[in-house]
Amino acid sequence: MSAATVEVPVSKPQLVRQEKSLVEKLAEACDAVGGVEKTGENKQQGYKYVKAADVAKAIRHELFKRGVVILQNEQKPEWVEFETKSGTVMKECRLAVEYIIRDAVDSITVTGYGVAMDAGDKAIYKAKTGATKYFLRGLGLIPDEKDDVEADESVDREPIVRRPPQQANGNGYKPGDGLLVAPFQKSAFLSAAKKSGKSSDEVNSYLGSIGYETLDELPKTKFQDALKWAMEA
Repeated sequence: MSAATVEVPVSKPQLVRQEKSLVEKLAEACDAVGGVEKTGENKQQGYKYVKAADVAKAIRHELFKRGVVILQNEQKPEWVEFETKSGTVMKECRLAVEYIIRDAVDSITVTGYGVAMDAGDKAIYKAKTGATKYFLRGLGLIPDEKDDVEADESVDREPIVRRPPQQANGNGYKPGDGLLVAPFQKSAFLSAAKKSGKSSDEVNSYLGSIGYETLDELPKTKFQDALKWAMEA
C-alpha cells in the first residue's frame, strides 16, 4: 500500500498597513488647507483680516477626517481692571490655554495665549477666541501679512521725544517704579492709541510730558495711566 500524499497549503504573507503617525496626519491636514481668505473687516482702521471662525472651519474638517481631535484645557485667567477718565471700567483678561492634539495612539500638547480687553463681560471670550485663532494659524502656518511685525509701521516709528534738560530727573524712571512694561503691554498701548485716533506726535508729546523718551522706559506702575490716556477719544 502506498502512503497518501498530504498537501500542506502555503499561506501568503499578509500585508499590514502601517498607521500614519500623528505628525504625518497633521502635515497632511495642514497641507490640504492652503490659505484662508480674509473675510473679516475692521472698518474703523480700514483693513481686512482672517477671522477665527474661518481658520477653524478650514482646518477642522481636514483634521477630523484623519481621526485627529484637539482638546482645550484653559488655565486660570489673570485679570486687570482700570477705569478711564470718562468713568468706563475696562477689564483685561490674560488667558493661557493648553491644546492637546491627539489621535487614537499619540498626543502632542502645546500652549497658546490670548489677551483681550472689554468694558463688559466678553474679555475672557475674546481672549479665548484670540488664543485659539493664533494657535490654529500657527499649527497650519496660515499667513496674514497684517500680523507680520515687519509690516507694522508703528514699530518702525517707535515714539521718541527729546526732553528738556530740566525734565530729565522729573517724572522719569526711578528704582521704586518697579519692572518695565512687557512687550504685549507696549503693543496694547500703541493699538489703543491708534484706535482712538492719536497721532505719533501726540504719543511722543504724552510720553515726554510724563518724563519718558520711549515706551521701553515706561515702568509697569505707570502703564495703567498711560493706557487710559491712549484709549481716550
